[in-house]
Amino acid sequence: MVVQNSRVVQITAEDTYSLRTAVLRANTPSKDPKYAEDFLNGTVHFGIFDQNKNLIGTSTWVLKAWQEDDSAVAIQLRGMAVATNQSLGRPRNQYLIANRHRGTKSQTCACFGLDEQFK
Repeated sequence: MVVQNSRVVQITAEDTYSLRTAVLRANTPSKDPKYAEDFLNGTVHFGIFDQNKNLIGTSTWVLKAWQEDDSAVAIQLRGMAVATNQSLGRPRNQYLIANRHRGTKSQTCACFGLDEQFK
């Protein structure tokens, strides 16, 4: 089922924990959904809510030095989780999440294993 009328909003780290636990920690020894970067300066968390205001997807964006050039800033995507009963319609919503973070000074964003240039 592709979710229609979903909206992407900035959320807190704590808001991501229940979905991270359910999706990213299922069938693993660790049930801890926290990342060391969750509260670093520049880290941003986004959530996708369906029309009933249910959180159905999360992502965490962490500012880091780019591995190929320490003087350049990159964004690392962490903690991406989508409720197991949902499909977010990949092209539209992946772009929405990535585009929302363009306000940073970062020039490179690693998104779903692909590098996209934001200028």
